[in-house]
This record gives sequence, structure tokens and C-alpha cells, in this order.
Amino acid sequence: MEKTRQALEKLSRRVAAGRLKKAQKIGEAAARILGRNHGSRYYGWSFEKGVFRYFEHPGQFGALEKKLKAAKLPMSSAQAWEALAHHACR
Repeated sequence: MEKTRQALEKLSRRVAAGRLKKAQKIGEAAARILGRNHGSRYYGWSFEKGVFRYFEHPGQFGALEKKLKAAKLPMSSAQAWEALAHHACR
């Protein structure tokens, strides 16, 4: 997930710097990035008025919470939430 975020950030910088201008080329680059490492599961993007924006899909981190609960690990709820926060920030 981190590799995908870094690649999207790099694409965002390329668009902001003016190295990529055509909407079709920007869309193709975003599709390639999201196609790798299952990036489309976790991120989305938009290109409006010449501004490229990427964002995390909010529902995906609920799945991680369910996996933690299903694992039945002996941890306090504080530790579980800390693990979720750590994973979400990566």
C-alpha cells in the first residue's frame, strides 16, 4: 500500500509541475499505478480543472479491523487500535 501511495504522490507532483498535462495521459498513468499491488482496492483518484487528486477509500480499513478481531490475538483494545492507526498511516 505504501508503494502505491508513493507512486501516486510522485504522479501528483508531476502533474503539479506541468510535466503531465493531458487528462488521458494522467488517467493512463494513474491506472497503471493502481493496477500494481492491488492499489485500486485502497486508493482512488480524480482529475478536475487541471488538478490531480488521490485519496484513500475509507471502507478498506474496516476490513483490517475485522481481520484483527478474527485473529483473536491476546491484545488490549488500545494495542489493537494502535496497530490499526499504524497501518492506516503507512
